[in-house]
Amino acid sequence: MVALSIHPCNSAESSTKTVGRNGRRRFLARAAFRRLPCASWMRRGFDAGIDIGADGARALTAPAPLFRLDRSLTTGHATKAPEHAMSDPQATSDPLDQTITFSKTVGESDVYLFSGITGDLAPVHVDQEFMKANSPYGERIAHGVLVLGFTSTASTMLSERLRARFGWRSMVSLGYDGIRFVAPVRIGDTITVRYRLKDRSEEKQRTTSEFEVVNQRGETVLVGRHIMKWFA
Repeated sequence: MVALSIHPCNSAESSTKTVGRNGRRRFLARAAFRRLPCASWMRRGFDAGIDIGADGARALTAPAPLFRLDRSLTTGHATKAPEHAMSDPQATSDPLDQTITFSKTVGESDVYLFSGITGDLAPVHVDQEFMKANSPYGERIAHGVLVLGFTSTASTMLSERLRARFGWRSMVSLGYDGIRFVAPVRIGDTITVRYRLKDRSEEKQRTTSEFEVVNQRGETVLVGRHIMKWFA
């Protein structure tokens, strides 16, 4: 018999299960995270799959950390209460040209989960051997729309700041313009979103922001503009 103990990062909780060496069993260890940025699913925890067999225990890859916040620009995880953002001195200043940043390492699990959710199982995203034989990139790359989705974190952070500053009830996205996937994002790359409010139209009750996404080498991988509407 072998005892396996799972110790989630930044958590006082752990779970231990004893299983036999013969045959295969699978169990889920619930990891309840206590603090960001270690939490892969923003305080909600995740199920870590452990495969037990005659050759011992092998842990499956858990999702990559969801994000790292630039705490010079925000008080922390955005919430629904405008009062929360009021503790940020920048929340009461003119937000035009202020930059929101957000960073994340794009893991294999991110790509495969996105493939499963959307049904986009194109070989450029999920077939390593295909990419070696048929692409100048030589390896799998992340979906462009997945990378674009990461900009939503920055837009949510900005919308909370704007609601606190101007007393708006809510904001919704009207869409994106000028989206260009400038360079590929490979599994293991760390991307950083730089999101800046450029215009605020009182007449149309709309905001326009520009964003750029760069990798760990400072290379631009994505650019575009984002239009949002507010409700006073």
